[in-house]
Amino acid sequence: MKFGKRLQRERERRGMTQRELGLKVGLTSGTYISQIESGEKLPPLETAIKIANALGLEDTYPFVMHAIRERSSVEYEYLTSRISERPAADYDTAMRALPLRSWSSVAEGNLPTGHAGSSDDVRCIVIDDVDDVDSFVVEIENDWVSPLINPGDLVVISPTTEVKSNDFALVRIGGKRGDPSSEIRLGRILFRDKWTDLVPGDVASNAIITAQANAFTILGKVVKRISRL
Repeated sequence: MKFGKRLQRERERRGMTQRELGLKVGLTSGTYISQIESGEKLPPLETAIKIANALGLEDTYPFVMHAIRERSSVEYEYLTSRISERPAADYDTAMRALPLRSWSSVAEGNLPTGHAGSSDDVRCIVIDDVDDVDSFVVEIENDWVSPLINPGDLVVISPTTEVKSNDFALVRIGGKRGDPSSEIRLGRILFRDKWTDLVPGDVASNAIITAQANAFTILGKVVKRISRL
């Protein structure tokens, strides 16, 4: 049985219309639910989890994994290798599809939220154990924080998690969002009264950036690193 037919069966068993289910999932109509049931679309991980919860399924794991297996064999293999069956209440933090943004898009001010929703044109990376739904993933393109974080590594950025001294964070130096004069850096933050240091991976280098605290705009804390090596 295709996932769309399975969804239709579960929805009809509960006497729900496509629109009612769509609204419970957080959509504005039942159009996307209809597209899934017809086989026109397959939901990303985040949406599959929301649908399972909206249906009130007692066992969400097979339902969610059915959707992922049809959508992407790569995602399916990753999840089955990393995540064992968990209660439905744990799924939102156990598995999350986060949007992947290039360094240049972040520099231009394109900061996404983690809700991939029904969009099919956003490339997502499946990450486990991330609490912040607004998190996003960035691929490191320079060696400024090497050897701690290296080019090609993926970092998960949480915009809502508090950044404390000694945390790694993504910051904008000078200017405003989208301002070509501003610079995006990732490094270790040190707060010192009215001054802030941004420290590279090699603390012995002379590349430490020091400025008044208001010269730095913290875009988010690094909550996870995935090495490509």
